[in-house]
Amino acid sequence: MSDIEINELINEINKNDLLQLLMVEKGSTGKMIIETISLKEPDEIMYKEDHVRELVKDLETDYYERYEFDDL
Repeated sequence: MSDIEINELINEINKNDLLQLLMVEKGSTGKMIIETISLKEPDEIMYKEDHVRELVKDLETDYYERYEFDDL
C-alpha cells in the first residue's frame, strides 16, 4: 500500500470509530454530527520532519543510515 492509501485507511477507521461512539451517546443524530464536523487534526499537535529528526538524532544507524526497528 502507498502512503496515501494508508493515510486514507487511517482516516476512515478513525471516522468509523468516532461515529460508533457518537451513535452510542447521541443515537441517530450521531450520523448527522459526524457529517458536519471537521476531522482534520490541528497543526499545533502534528509532528513535523524537524520534530522527528530531533527525536531520533541520538539513535544509532547502520552503514546505510537505517534505524533498528526496536529503537524506533
